[in-house]
Amino acid sequence: MNKVKGNEKIFVSIAAYLDLDVRNSILDGIKKAKYADRLVFGICWQYEEKISVTAHYLDDLKGKCEIRIHKFNYTESQGPSWAKKRAAEMYTNEEFFLQTDAHVRFAQDWDSLLISELTELKTKCRNPLISFLPPTFTNDVLEYTDQIDVINFPEILAVTPEHLFEYQENNEKKTGFRNFPSPILEPGFIFGEGKWMREDFHHESIYYLGEEVYQSVKAYTEGYDFFLPKQIVSWRRSYYPSRIKHYTTHPTSDPKEKIKESLICLQDLLQQKAIEISENDQRSLEDYEAYAAVRFNLGKLNINAV
Repeated sequence: MNKVKGNEKIFVSIAAYLDLDVRNSILDGIKKAKYADRLVFGICWQYEEKISVTAHYLDDLKGKCEIRIHKFNYTESQGPSWAKKRAAEMYTNEEFFLQTDAHVRFAQDWDSLLISELTELKTKCRNPLISFLPPTFTNDVLEYTDQIDVINFPEILAVTPEHLFEYQENNEKKTGFRNFPSPILEPGFIFGEGKWMREDFHHESIYYLGEEVYQSVKAYTEGYDFFLPKQIVSWRRSYYPSRIKHYTTHPTSDPKEKIKESLICLQDLLQQKAIEISENDQRSLEDYEAYAAVRFNLGKLNINAV
């Protein structure tokens, strides 16, 4: 097994929208880390004083860990991709990064496990990323604790006319403690070298739908390879209060219009990748289609049908 060096830091990037569980997520990450003093948290905290989700909710954690917080009243928020971009802006050259949801629990020694796996993958490819859809937890009861190598294997069944992926449901399999390639990046859990944070993989126009397609296509064509972890390293909460969804609570945002903008943004990326290979690209859109076993129909998007 590859060993962790003595000073490698992980920038943990979290966008939290009215989600009080972010505090538990941070504290659990610290508690379960093998090297907690090497964690650096960057939190985009979107709050609302009127419902007791206060601006200062996380301030006392500054005495417990290295944490950077950008605070925004929830009315300023423009959605999850916007918030993830704000969190990423707090990155300051840490060796590794983890982009994760605000409502997670961690496996013991998760940091050491991920660094060891990534170091091993680096012997096989230049830019590996570890990404997966974590299993769920309910009231701190975690799924698959007796089968920690059971992972969801994303299998794309079809591509919709809006360029969204349809997946095989309940596709959990044993990894045998090996890293398997993945056709996509799961935005709720991505781990890799810190340089990812310096590159722009968050488009503020992406609004829920299409986020994993956008990031997967952009990252793969720009030279990244995607892998599942060997074992479960994180769990996500199974129940989400409606208030933590931007589209259910934001007072002025029009979800339908934002979703249309998101799908147009995704189509623009795909058309750009199909027409030319830019200076940042190392692979073509066709390369991604062959890798993920998908086919995009880049005809005119009927946005009024969305």
